[in-house]
Amino acid sequence: ELAAARIEPQDPGLRQQVVDALCRHPAPLTQQQLRAALKVRNQLLTTALHELLAENKISRSNGGWTITR
Repeated sequence: ELAAARIEPQDPGLRQQVVDALCRHPAPLTQQQLRAALKVRNQLLTTALHELLAENKISRSNGGWTITR
């Protein structure tokens, strides 16, 4: 069994932290900036960003990530 290959549901606390961080900044934030601010592993942040993107809560541009308004 490949238990490690399963994708676990993302921690809602991290997702809220991402939303809060993006709300505090009027300009887009890069993934690297978010990672440094939230002090999380890149893999966890990537999963959270993709889930929020799929829910239309955030959007991605060349400049980084922003809150969908």
